[in-house]
Amino acid sequence: MPKILSTLLVFFILCGVYAQNKNEIRGITITGIKGIKKSLANIIAYDRSHPIPANYKVHLRPELEGPIPKGQNPDAKAVSKFGTLVNGNNYRTTATSAPTQTVQSNFLTIWGSYANVSGRESPYTPPDNCGDVGTTQIIATANCRMKVFAKPSVTGSASTTPTGTSTTILSAIANIELNAFFTNTSLGINSISDPHVRFDRLTGRWFIVAIDVNHTSGSNYCLIAVSDGSTITSSSSFTIFYFSVAGTGGASNDFFYYPTLGVDKYSLYIGGNMFANGRTFSGSNMWVLNKASLINGSLTVTSFPHSITSTDMYTPQGVHNDDPGTAFGYFIGASQTQYSKLVIRRVSYSGSTPTLSGDLNLTTSITYTPKTVPTLGGTAIDGDDRRLCAAMIKKNKITGIADLWVAQGTLLNTSGVGGSGGDRDGALWLEIGNLTSTPTILQSATLYDGVNPTSSAIYYTYPTIALSGQGHNLMGFTSAGPAQYAQASAAGRYRTDPAGNFQSPADFTTTTSTYNPGANRWGDFTQTVVDPTDDMTMWTF
Repeated sequence: MPKILSTLLVFFILCGVYAQNKNEIRGITITGIKGIKKSLANIIAYDRSHPIPANYKVHLRPELEGPIPKGQNPDAKAVSKFGTLVNGNNYRTTATSAPTQTVQSNFLTIWGSYANVSGRESPYTPPDNCGDVGTTQIIATANCRMKVFAKPSVTGSASTTPTGTSTTILSAIANIELNAFFTNTSLGINSISDPHVRFDRLTGRWFIVAIDVNHTSGSNYCLIAVSDGSTITSSSSFTIFYFSVAGTGGASNDFFYYPTLGVDKYSLYIGGNMFANGRTFSGSNMWVLNKASLINGSLTVTSFPHSITSTDMYTPQGVHNDDPGTAFGYFIGASQTQYSKLVIRRVSYSGSTPTLSGDLNLTTSITYTPKTVPTLGGTAIDGDDRRLCAAMIKKNKITGIADLWVAQGTLLNTSGVGGSGGDRDGALWLEIGNLTSTPTILQSATLYDGVNPTSSAIYYTYPTIALSGQGHNLMGFTSAGPAQYAQASAAGRYRTDPAGNFQSPADFTTTTSTYNPGANRWGDFTQTVVDPTDDMTMWTF
């Protein structure tokens, strides 16, 4: 009888872990992990006493390749516009009118170099640039540095550095090497990668995540830093937390790669890709971190390993949402198995711990893996893959509607239609609604060069999109091509623009900058955000 009872107990525990009901999945919750409080002054002192060696040799980190889809989603359509708000075929995807948005700031935050050049700030490849904007400051992160800047006035003079150089930077309030920031001797952590930063306007806190690369299997850690306020000064402090893949129910041989980050009123949402023994893609994991516990100095994390969820999602992007009235959290990513499909997972809070929905699938217009981007500078750059680099839910304060916005790089032809026969890269952007029931694509379109032939086509890569409180959009990306040096670029659309239309892209660096990337890795992160102070000004990194 005791043996039978033990078996039944195990069965009931497993049932509780795997499913609350047929629609919800319970994860593995770990509580009581205490954070380590570090003063900024001590971090800076440690950083200064551990400088990067003058003879440090830059290593090009190879890309860990994600899954190759088995084929196209059979329901996808070969169109450049798609969605319930887009009808008919008489449309133009990119408006021919000049952009009416104004660039007020343009400065190089962190300078990296593929060559062993004296003075570089980020001697890592790729740079993985990211950033966000708070009430008074901007924080930019890269491999492997964090810098804090005073936020320029929206109506004041632009904060700029010369556009003809890639070595002139703007002075920062704080300039910290992230290896020093996140170091943990007891855990053997001193080599950091893939930093990602978000400002949470609901609590006035900065959240920064990264991974360590000292460990190459299931002891690979996720690192989370929480600021003690919205403005970073010499007297500020951060509380830092550490959890590993294996310590939260993941496979002991899985290496955690590419952490994503979204924040809402309940939680932090971190997704990542798992590589068995640091080599072969094995699936994607998701973690939901209780935000209130983090602020109070303790980590409560609910893990959803791929062994439990069996998700088809690749690169689960934690969705950022600053709406205090939200009821659910979300992850979104590309499909592992099919082109032209996105996968959503909804996080519910009906019980004491978060639960996860099954895969909610969306058919997009036809997409395909972006190709390598030729540049006028000489070195072709990696066009990335099908992953989403960021995701946000934003409430349009005029309509009162909150929808999900994402952008995805894809291979296209001169008509903006995706597929393996394309000859240039472009950006597919999407507005997704009906999130609390059956998610639906309301509008989407491709932003692309529909004018130039293959020999001089402009490629738009690494896109991210944001919506302002007024309902206007900004999409930031890299533009480059065989006849153009790599540039930082953006395109905008107004709430009153026709569904599926964007204004023409504009470079906000200079088209005459003779820039040679030097190596093919371009970096996997990029971010476009809305200023939390006025809910109108848009920023892109």
